[in-house]
Amino acid sequence: DNSRVTEAHSAAGASFGALNHHIRTLSAANRKLTATAKDAEATATRLRDEVRMKQAMYIAEVNKVISLHEALNAVVGVAHQRKTSIEIMALFEQIHNNGNTVILVTHEPDIAEHAHRIIRLRDGLIESDILNDKIISALQ
Repeated sequence: DNSRVTEAHSAAGASFGALNHHIRTLSAANRKLTATAKDAEATATRLRDEVRMKQAMYIAEVNKVISLHEALNAVVGVAHQRKTSIEIMALFEQIHNNGNTVILVTHEPDIAEHAHRIIRLRDGLIESDILNDKIISALQ
């Protein structure tokens, strides 16, 4: 009977050892799956935030283009109404104040004085390039 008890004890020990190994394997696999799920959730959150940010940037850019288009239409309308150059410069100044770069080509020195930077050309070459520290405002 002792041999049966010894055999049963050995079999039970082997079964418990195999069961313990299986539990450790399952625990490791569960930790990996949990980490993978957390990584996937973090990636999804990051991507969702990036999409929202890009969407907001695109909407802002479209609104800026629409605003610029409306301002340019106003300039064209003023020009067709034969308004003064000061009124036209006021519109360009508003466009600039809204964050847009305005490049204006003119032969009129008094108009150039409204610019932040004045580049003078002669015979297709840059004669001077200065930052205007005495900008004349048309918005008065």
